[in-house]
Amino acid sequence: MELSTAQYTNGLVDFNTVITTLTSNANQQDQLTQTRGAVAANLLQVYQALGGGWQVRGDLSPAELVPPETREEMLERTGSWRKVFRE
Repeated sequence: MELSTAQYTNGLVDFNTVITTLTSNANQQDQLTQTRGAVAANLLQVYQALGGGWQVRGDLSPAELVPPETREEMLERTGSWRKVFRE
């Protein structure tokens, strides 16, 4: 969006390019929101399929219940788990 706006400001593209970019960005944001909602709904279905009713043991967070070997593998596969494991 910033690039097309800068190009328009400098006279390199017409305003239709800016509008197309803004529309595409809005569509992508809508799709991201829908996907996040679908992920949450699917997680609920998995939870229900597995019986639900799980309780966290003691004062441990769910991340602390993951075995160390599994935790290391999860951290190797993706860095997003660092937020969960606070590393």
